[in-house]
Amino acid sequence: MFASTGIICLCPIKIGTYIAFTKNIMKIAVPQWQGRVSPVFDASGKFLLVDIENGSEICRVEVKMIYEDPLSRARQLAFLGVDTLVCGVISSVFAAAVVSYGIKIIACTCGLVDEVLEAFLDDQLSDSRFLLPGCDKRLLGIWG
Repeated sequence: MFASTGIICLCPIKIGTYIAFTKNIMKIAVPQWQGRVSPVFDASGKFLLVDIENGSEICRVEVKMIYEDPLSRARQLAFLGVDTLVCGVISSVFAAAVVSYGIKIIACTCGLVDEVLEAFLDDQLSDSRFLLPGCDKRLLGIWG
């Protein structure tokens, strides 16, 4: 494990480099708890980092959140190359920190991580079954 990032492993590709450092890969981070999207990003302890190329998942790795403060968490996501954070509720302080690193946020999301990822890939996250209870559909957050 890389202590500075919380990475448990990386997905090797044929030429001996790592997907984490290749181009044309979209990286999605999904905070998770017991196989579901964590209901509150601010308190999540780990997330799934998913590499997507040409609309298909090519790699996933579980990453531990090693910081608690908003700016350091946002910096960790940015260091890992995250393009989009798909999460449940996120406070305005955490959201501002994440967006300051150029990361898009899709908030108020709930469900099983695999189903949420599939819906993301199929552009179906706006389906009401992925709307976190208590969130107003009009406030479905997309920042960045």
